[in-house]
Amino acid sequence: MKFYIAFRYWEQLSMATNNLIALAALASYSGHQVVVPFVIDSQFFGYEMSSDDTQTLALYYSLSAFNNTLRSHGYSTLVSWEKFQSVRQDKLDLLIRFSYGKEAFHRQQTTEIQSLQTRRGFNISKS
Repeated sequence: MKFYIAFRYWEQLSMATNNLIALAALASYSGHQVVVPFVIDSQFFGYEMSSDDTQTLALYYSLSAFNNTLRSHGYSTLVSWEKFQSVRQDKLDLLIRFSYGKEAFHRQQTTEIQSLQTRRGFNISKS
Protein backbone atom coordinates (compact mmCIF):
# COMPACT_ATOMS: atom_id res chain seq x y z
CA MET A 1 0.00 0.00 0.00
CA LYS A 2 1.39 3.41 -0.98
CA PHE A 3 0.35 6.82 0.22
CA TYR A 4 0.43 10.50 -0.56
CA ILE A 5 0.49 12.80 2.42
CA ALA A 6 0.55 16.57 2.24
CA PHE A 7 2.38 17.86 5.29
CA ARG A 8 1.15 21.43 4.92
CA TYR A 9 -1.67 22.89 2.87
CA TRP A 10 -0.97 26.52 2.03
CA GLU A 11 -4.58 27.72 1.93
CA GLN A 12 -7.41 27.41 4.41
CA LEU A 13 -10.61 25.35 4.26
CA SER A 14 -12.03 25.91 0.76
CA MET A 15 -8.78 25.94 -1.23
CA ALA A 16 -7.18 23.31 1.01
CA THR A 17 -10.16 21.05 0.27
CA ASN A 18 -9.71 21.76 -3.44
CA ASN A 19 -6.02 20.84 -3.13
CA LEU A 20 -6.90 17.66 -1.23
CA ILE A 21 -9.29 16.59 -4.00
CA ALA A 22 -6.60 17.32 -6.61
CA LEU A 23 -4.16 15.18 -4.63
CA ALA A 24 -6.72 12.35 -4.55
CA ALA A 25 -7.09 12.67 -8.33
CA LEU A 26 -3.32 12.50 -8.76
CA ALA A 27 -3.10 9.53 -6.40
CA SER A 28 -5.57 7.58 -8.50
CA TYR A 29 -3.12 7.55 -11.42
CA SER A 30 -0.38 5.89 -9.39
CA GLY A 31 -2.44 3.60 -7.18
CA HIS A 32 -1.75 5.57 -4.00
CA GLN A 33 -4.14 6.58 -1.26
CA VAL A 34 -4.21 9.95 0.49
CA VAL A 35 -3.81 10.32 4.24
CA VAL A 36 -6.61 12.27 5.92
CA PRO A 37 -5.24 15.64 7.06
CA PHE A 38 -5.48 17.06 10.55
CA VAL A 39 -7.10 20.46 11.00
CA ILE A 40 -6.58 23.42 13.29
CA ASP A 41 -8.58 26.61 12.75
CA SER A 42 -9.54 25.52 9.20
CA GLN A 43 -5.91 24.91 8.18
CA PHE A 44 -4.88 21.40 7.05
CA PHE A 45 -1.74 19.60 8.19
CA GLY A 46 -0.47 16.14 7.28
CA TYR A 47 0.65 15.38 10.80
CA GLU A 48 -0.83 15.69 14.24
CA MET A 49 0.16 18.94 15.89
CA SER A 50 0.96 19.12 19.58
CA SER A 51 -1.99 21.45 20.11
CA ASP A 52 -5.07 20.17 21.93
CA ASP A 53 -7.11 21.76 19.12
CA THR A 54 -5.90 19.23 16.53
CA GLN A 55 -8.68 17.18 14.97
CA THR A 56 -9.09 15.25 11.74
CA LEU A 57 -10.91 16.40 8.64
CA ALA A 58 -13.98 14.72 10.14
CA LEU A 59 -14.49 17.99 12.02
CA TYR A 60 -15.71 19.55 8.74
CA TYR A 61 -16.78 16.62 6.54
CA SER A 62 -18.31 13.18 6.83
CA LEU A 63 -15.31 11.12 5.76
CA SER A 64 -17.42 8.21 4.51
CA ALA A 65 -19.45 10.58 2.29
CA PHE A 66 -16.23 12.32 1.19
CA ASN A 67 -14.68 8.96 0.23
CA ASN A 68 -17.87 7.90 -1.59
CA THR A 69 -17.74 11.11 -3.63
CA LEU A 70 -14.05 10.62 -4.43
CA ARG A 71 -14.66 6.99 -5.41
CA SER A 72 -17.63 7.93 -7.64
CA HIS A 73 -15.32 10.21 -9.67
CA GLY A 74 -12.59 7.57 -9.92
CA TYR A 75 -10.30 9.28 -7.41
CA SER A 76 -8.31 7.57 -4.67
CA THR A 77 -9.87 7.53 -1.25
CA LEU A 78 -8.62 8.91 2.05
CA VAL A 79 -7.13 6.66 4.70
CA SER A 80 -6.75 7.34 8.39
CA TRP A 81 -3.54 8.45 10.07
CA GLU A 82 -3.59 5.19 12.04
CA LYS A 83 -3.72 3.10 8.85
CA PHE A 84 -0.84 5.12 7.40
CA GLN A 85 1.19 4.65 10.61
CA SER A 86 0.59 0.89 10.69
CA VAL A 87 1.73 0.41 7.08
CA ARG A 88 4.66 2.82 6.85
CA GLN A 89 6.58 1.34 9.83
CA ASP A 90 8.44 4.57 10.76
CA LYS A 91 9.86 5.32 7.31
CA LEU A 92 9.10 7.49 4.32
CA ASP A 93 10.28 6.49 0.87
CA LEU A 94 10.12 9.90 -0.78
CA LEU A 95 9.37 13.46 0.22
CA ILE A 96 8.60 16.16 -2.33
CA ARG A 97 8.02 19.82 -1.57
CA PHE A 98 6.03 21.96 -3.99
CA SER A 99 6.50 25.71 -3.85
CA TYR A 100 4.22 28.06 -5.71
CA GLY A 101 3.02 31.64 -5.71
CA LYS A 102 4.81 34.06 -3.41
CA GLU A 103 6.77 31.28 -1.71
CA ALA A 104 8.20 30.07 -5.02
CA PHE A 105 9.05 33.63 -6.05
CA HIS A 106 10.83 34.21 -2.72
CA ARG A 107 12.79 30.95 -3.12
CA GLN A 108 13.81 31.93 -6.65
CA GLN A 109 15.02 35.34 -5.47
CA THR A 110 16.94 33.81 -2.57
CA THR A 111 18.61 31.28 -4.90
CA GLU A 112 19.55 34.01 -7.36
CA ILE A 113 21.01 36.17 -4.57
CA GLN A 114 23.01 33.24 -3.20
CA SER A 115 24.25 32.37 -6.69
CA LEU A 116 25.27 35.98 -7.31
CA GLN A 117 27.10 36.12 -3.99
CA THR A 118 28.96 32.90 -4.76
CA ARG A 119 29.92 33.73 -8.35
CA ARG A 120 30.73 37.40 -7.95
CA GLY A 121 31.72 37.68 -4.31
CA PHE A 122 28.93 40.18 -3.64
CA ASN A 123 27.54 40.54 -0.16
CA ILE A 124 23.87 41.39 -0.59
CA SER A 125 21.83 41.91 2.56
CA LYS A 126 18.10 41.21 2.65
CA SER A 127 16.00 44.18 3.62
